[in-house]
Amino acid sequence: MGSADVIEIGDQLLSRAVYFEDSLGRKIRPIFQQDDITGIRSYRVYPVGNSKSTHVEIFDVAELAAYARKGFAIRCRLPSGSSSNRSLHSKDIAGRLVVLPDLKYRMQLEEPPEKAKRLSASLLRSVTAEYVWLAVQDLLAGVEVPGFGRSTDYDLIAEGGIRLPPKQVFGLAASRALDRAITSADFSGGLGTVCFELLEEAGYEIVAKGNQPSSERFPEYADATLWVEGRQKLVVHLRKERAAGLARAKKSDFLKRHGKIYCELCLLDPMQTYGEHGAACIEVHHHETSLAEMQEGHITTLDQLKCLCANCHRVEHRRLRER
Repeated sequence: MGSADVIEIGDQLLSRAVYFEDSLGRKIRPIFQQDDITGIRSYRVYPVGNSKSTHVEIFDVAELAAYARKGFAIRCRLPSGSSSNRSLHSKDIAGRLVVLPDLKYRMQLEEPPEKAKRLSASLLRSVTAEYVWLAVQDLLAGVEVPGFGRSTDYDLIAEGGIRLPPKQVFGLAASRALDRAITSADFSGGLGTVCFELLEEAGYEIVAKGNQPSSERFPEYADATLWVEGRQKLVVHLRKERAAGLARAKKSDFLKRHGKIYCELCLLDPMQTYGEHGAACIEVHHHETSLAEMQEGHITTLDQLKCLCANCHRVEHRRLRER
């Protein structure tokens, strides 16, 4: 930020160009938040209420003014010296916002350092389901991820109900996908972000801290197990058959390797007949270790799975039953 836009009070950098006034005429100035990893300072804006899980970081003072005019909450320094969120709707503010007259001419007053720039959404979408799966397996195995703190608001539910920090999972997956070290400063987490969207697309549930995951989420292709008789056996089979995200990881990896999804036994390519929806005909099968032989905590790798059409999948399970 330009020096004309910043005022330093104590150990805090505050906005000079944009601020609220309380009912007594005292200035309520937005605070520059400091990233623990990069040391970069930015404004913090809360588009959804005051929940810290939904904040966005703003480096441009003109953009901050735009958010303030729309009534969004902004982290501010109060006259008492404490910090809290304030907006035009706050009772002590009552709609009073001050913006320096020449601010409209200032767009991107200071380019944030390279490390402070978030990765683009298109680049983040390189993180496909198999990268997420591998990241989850690494974290379950105790791999440490530098550049990430503990999750404060949300948990990703992995196999066995184990809770993992969503940003750690995504950061590790992104590091593998982009072949470079990714830290928490490179992307945003929280509701509505590409990070959470891709984690959920990979087959994982994300829940707020203190909340329980939804009831057992069965795999996409439950019809592949209809040969199991009895509801109780079906449920047991499904729980052993799929760890969260496993089927999607395998299919994503298979598509990357072969350019299309087809049955590895009969070579059926359902997308030729059904188009983009044809992938629903392909299911994921454990071909090295049968379910009956799996012990608690069994680790499956993607190369131990096969992509099969529904017909071949049922035949394979029939063969397993008759062994």
